[in-house]
Amino acid sequence: MKNRPPNVFVSSTMYDLNHLRSQLRRFIESLGWIAVMAEHGSFAIDVNQTTVNNSRRNVRENADVFVMIVGARYGSIDPGTDKSVTNLEFLEARARGIPTYVFVDSDVLAQLNVWQSNPDADYSGVVDTPRVFEFIDSFRGSGDVWTFPFATTESIIDTLREQFAYLVQDALALRQMAHGHDHLLEELTGDALMVALRRDELWEHRLFGTVLEAELDRRAPLRREVEYRLAQADVTHINIDDFGPWVLDRVHEFNEFKRTAKAISCDYLPQVQGDPIGIAAVARRFAQVWEDTARWTLRCRAVRVDPEAERVVDLLSTMNANMLDEIWEFGHSLIPSLDEAIEGHTDDDPLVFNMALTLTADVDELNEEIDRFGQRLSP
Repeated sequence: MKNRPPNVFVSSTMYDLNHLRSQLRRFIESLGWIAVMAEHGSFAIDVNQTTVNNSRRNVRENADVFVMIVGARYGSIDPGTDKSVTNLEFLEARARGIPTYVFVDSDVLAQLNVWQSNPDADYSGVVDTPRVFEFIDSFRGSGDVWTFPFATTESIIDTLREQFAYLVQDALALRQMAHGHDHLLEELTGDALMVALRRDELWEHRLFGTVLEAELDRRAPLRREVEYRLAQADVTHINIDDFGPWVLDRVHEFNEFKRTAKAISCDYLPQVQGDPIGIAAVARRFAQVWEDTARWTLRCRAVRVDPEAERVVDLLSTMNANMLDEIWEFGHSLIPSLDEAIEGHTDDDPLVFNMALTLTADVDELNEEIDRFGQRLSP
């Protein structure tokens, strides 16, 4: 467990909000907390990394609380992602699940609805680029983070003083609940830890869904590689004589992925009910099956074969597309479905929640192509 003051990462454009950042630093340090800012020594620099990577790494490794200030400027853009540094810092904080407080200039926020209705108008008197509105709309539209309008630095400080007090109270309550549960603190964090400690109705289902969704989200870049057909695995050349056994091996691997996924949901999960660490381990294993299946796709796409066999490889590499989508959707629908079931439940009937998962594979066209390929090779 950390034994130091909390680190508060302050994210904003630098020069236009420099005075505001200085005042925020004084406020944070007056609490005995540490202000992590790029212009101060609390911001760890790796000289071998770019500015963007250093910023993201500090959020990932050196932030307990994230405060973002959005003004009229979009800020420096990372050429690799075409996003501002502030945007990337925000995404890093959300991926980590740390407490996040977002403040948007009230004058800019007042024009958001106008921009939404007429995005092609001239807003140069309000923002330096309409991308400021796009960024604000991205997090306000998702509803994932609360947004506070601000007109002065004092209003930000007043809000943070109040919100930090709530945060400390939550931490004290968590500390009390966690007393005697050190094993949970070692294995679980964030929302998953809270679910395991509170143990509300159907907490096992909620814990499984919380961990599974978080683990799948960590693999979102891999999902994009599969979706956009980016074969990053090492290219493998298969000659025509070895092609048949190679296909059979890949089909066997796929069937093993499918069998493991079914066993996790049907056999392993019921065995760990009541054990939060076991439930989290099963959820992580399930996400690993998704990753293994996705990497299997990339390996298939990296194969180079005789032109007559290319259609077989193409169909083989998409055979698991349904399974990948089904596991992903399953992991991201569990919590909403659980909330809906609890909300619609009446005391007259026992609350039952079905976590059944059906996995399918598109194999008919593949089997037909394999037959055609075999006939072409027959003497």
